Amino acid sequence: MAHRHHHHHHRHSRRKKAFGWLLAGVAAVFFVFLAVVLLFNDEAAHFLVGGQVERREFIEQRYDGIDVSHHQGIIDWMAVAQDTAIQFVYVKATEGSTHLDSMYERNIREANLVGLNVGSYHYLTSSSAITDQFSHFRRHVKPKEQKLRPMIDVEPEGVKGWGKKALQDSLALFCWYVKKHYGVYPIIYSYAKFYNEWLAPRFNHFNIFLARYNGEEPMVEGAGEHNIWQHTDQGYINGIKTEVDLDIFAQGTTLADLLISQ
Repeated sequence: MAHRHHHHHHRHSRRKKAFGWLLAGVAAVFFVFLAVVLLFNDEAAHFLVGGQVERREFIEQRYDGIDVSHHQGIIDWMAVAQDTAIQFVYVKATEGSTHLDSMYERNIREANLVGLNVGSYHYLTSSSAITDQFSHFRRHVKPKEQKLRPMIDVEPEGVKGWGKKALQDSLALFCWYVKKHYGVYPIIYSYAKFYNEWLAPRFNHFNIFLARYNGEEPMVEGAGEHNIWQHTDQGYINGIKTEVDLDIFAQGTTLADLLISQ
């Protein structure tokens, strides 16, 4: 009887020890996981990727300009103008040969009234002739209201149906019309990947405005560099109730590169 009791106690002790090791293992895994979660965006990230996370967080908080359309609703331009970080503003004017952005006239007027450096952009489409699209743009975008070079927005959704050559030739013609009427070549906006696949290197000598939202600065195929980087479409600015695109100058680019008259 005593022997059986001693054997049972020994078996119980081994179970207790095994359970203790199990708990210790679970705790160790938990604390390693917690350490990774807490440290990943700081010391661990700095060690693993050489500070890229810190740079990304810095970029997310930085902007030199914004671009807006009717999607931003009614904007309090006086409040926007008080943000000293904003050096330039692009507002959507036209799309295709018939569409005028519903907020364009209000936006261009009020952005000018508060003294912002403002310019207008056209959303290029494959659904109508370039001559008709430019005539529509010229009708609404008055030179006296423009402080910045016009911009052409080239996105895959808008230019569906055009092959590479048709797209490039159409864009080149619109650029020529802009130069003839406004005295300067336009800025070309696109997504970084789409630009490199469809427009580079033919338009690399233009001022290029590229969107890329993964935190990594866009690269341009061939000789040339981008001038403006739209690094997020989820920024917040005083005076604008919705999310807004935030744009920063590439190294070597300044406001002077965008202004129509120096």
